Amino acid sequence: KRVLAVEASRLAYFLKQIVDRNVPGGAVEVRECLAEELRLSEGEEADVIISEWMGYFLLFENMLPSVLSVRDRYLKPGGLILPSRCRLLAAPIED
Repeated sequence: KRVLAVEASRLAYFLKQIVDRNVPGGAVEVRECLAEELRLSEGEEADVIISEWMGYFLLFENMLPSVLSVRDRYLKPGGLILPSRCRLLAAPIED
């Protein structure tokens, strides 16, 4: 088993350095690409997808479509997406 880390920004460079210094044996692979551009080997599937897709008010960074794209292409039947749910609470105010 292995961990595949996908990061679209330049932070992937620093993540690779941290992984190289702290994770033995190549158990973590870092790829610098958009989630939509991720390509796995034929037939390769994920057991778990962990993503920080929530922007402020849960929606404003619009990352959910990216996570759903990876889910639809690579998540095994019965696999997990974490976090799997969230809740948005709102209260009306008057000024």
